[in-house]
Parts: sequence; C-alpha cells; structure tokens
Amino acid sequence: MVCNEDAGLTAGRWHCDTPAGREELAACLVRDYRQACGDDRRTRVDMDGLIRDYLRLPLLYVRFADQEVLGFLSDGRRTLAIRQSGRIRTAVFPRCAVVISAELHAGGHAGRENFTKAHEVAHYLRIRTGAAPAAANWLRLRKGGSASEAILTREERMADHLAAALLMPRDTVEAVLQLYGGLAAVCGNPETLRQTVGRLGVSRTAFLRRLKELFLLPGGGAVIPEEKRKTGRNP
Repeated sequence: MVCNEDAGLTAGRWHCDTPAGREELAACLVRDYRQACGDDRRTRVDMDGLIRDYLRLPLLYVRFADQEVLGFLSDGRRTLAIRQSGRIRTAVFPRCAVVISAELHAGGHAGRENFTKAHEVAHYLRIRTGAAPAAANWLRLRKGGSASEAILTREERMADHLAAALLMPRDTVEAVLQLYGGLAAVCGNPETLRQTVGRLGVSRTAFLRRLKELFLLPGGGAVIPEEKRKTGRNP
C-alpha cells in the first residue's frame, strides 16, 4: 500500500471505525513509510517524516489566535485566525496542510506535539479512506446543531484512536518494550518508563493507554483522548 498523493488511499479498503481496521491501516502505513523513506528505526515513528516525506503534506507552524487550538488540517478554503507580528489576521492554508501550534512546538512538549500531528494525520486518512465526512460536508456539520455536534465529537474520538495506533503500532511498542527489558521492567521502574516514552516520543499517559488498548496491560479497551484538545474540526 502506498499512501502518497499519486497512488492515494482507496475508499472502502480500510475500515477505520473498527479496532482491527485501525490497527491494519496504521501498521501498513508505518511499514510502507519506513520502506519507502529508508527509516529503519523500529522503536519510534517519525511523524514529521511520515507527514512530509511520505504523505507529502505541508507541515506548518503558526500562532493561532485561539491559544487553545493545538492543530488544524486545512481544506484549502476555510480561513483561520492567527497571530502574526503582534496582530491577529486571517489566513487560508494549502489544502491538506497539517498546521500545528508554534507555541506547542516551542514548548518542548514532544509527546503532546507528536500526538497532535498524528491526530491531524488521522483526520486526513479517515477522509481519504471514506471513513469521515468529505471536506465539503464539514461546514454543514459545524452548523448543524446537537446531532451534528455528536458526529463531530465522534470523529474527534475516532481520530484519537487512529493517532495512537499511528504513533505506537504494535510492532513498535513490542520493540521498545524489548529494548528496555520487557513490560514488567518498563512499568515497574519510573525512570525506565520515562526513557521508554521518550524513545517513542509520546506522553506517559498515551503510552499506558496504548498498552491497555493492545491488551498488554489489564483493563484493555478503547483509547480515550490524551487530553481535552481543541482543533479546527478539520476537513
């Protein structure tokens, strides 16, 4: 499977709303990225490389006027308020650009930044596979009241599921656990856990939730959002 703009993702091939479908899509995408781009690292997914070099999407950093916004996936038409040279202005970004908060990027929160990037990529993948509403339908949904709000909330939740799978595919999680001595060693020692999540480039919370989702820890189940985030409700 090749997921760049030339070959594309075939709608209906990937069932992103099922756990098995998400896992398959994430695993195939990361595997193909590594093969295509010569990234032989097995204990970390380079989200910047996946976005820029493989999916060939613009990756931009801006100061959002609303500082609660962490990320945005542009449809090439919707205006976004940003802060520039001490002023607030509106801007339209290229279609399918992944736009990330410059404050988040500069703040040293690698786990939050990587998850935000993966979250926006997940929106892109869900649209390309037909799992999410097409870009033309997002504006209608945003203005559609409580029923539409429920659809959008669900989409954010599904994007978080896929983001976790993209950042932490099963083989990557297993490789990093092996590197640091196994599950018991990682989860039984705070310093080893810190090194493990640092290697993965994720937060401790996201990692432990992912272990549960992969049924490597008791209480396995659905990943919940790493934190309450505000996005551009991206196409």
